[in-house]
Amino acid sequence: MIAATTARTARLAPIRIVLPAASPARRILMLLAARPRPIPTWTAAPAWPSLRRSVSTAPAAPTMTELEYHQRSEAALDTLVDALEALGDNVELPGFDVTYSSGVLTLSLGPRGTYVLNKQPPNQQIWLSSPVSGPRRFDWHAPSQAWVDARSVDPAPGPVLEDLLRAELEQLVDVNLGEYLAK
Repeated sequence: MIAATTARTARLAPIRIVLPAASPARRILMLLAARPRPIPTWTAAPAWPSLRRSVSTAPAAPTMTELEYHQRSEAALDTLVDALEALGDNVELPGFDVTYSSGVLTLSLGPRGTYVLNKQPPNQQIWLSSPVSGPRRFDWHAPSQAWVDARSVDPAPGPVLEDLLRAELEQLVDVNLGEYLAK
């Protein structure tokens, strides 16, 4: 016959190790605990100021509404897509491809490199990744009604997006792009 048992939950008590008051191990532990610890070198800030130049694109005060930004950036990218597709139709370049989707324009020039232009709504900028000049950021410059390099010093605007692309593509493709990218 099997005896009926009641279910009990077992509780475990925390284990506590008690060292004798005069033990050498206890003295060592007390000395280590009381001694101030130095800050590890990997967490301490350097004693000298940083000499590196930092380029930041923190969102500036908006110069236009979100709707205006989207209209202007879409118009600029649409104009570039049309011009680059016309270029591709008239010039034989191996690996040439233009794609535009979700605010990202990609221009592949085969072995010559790839350009990527994309909208950055939080900063109200257009970003360019170029195989020639590297990464660049363009802000809308109201007086000239153009997208200009964000690193330029005000009030003189920097390079205009279309002019920079025209110069770089003429260098890479060796074709006069004036008829494709109108000023």
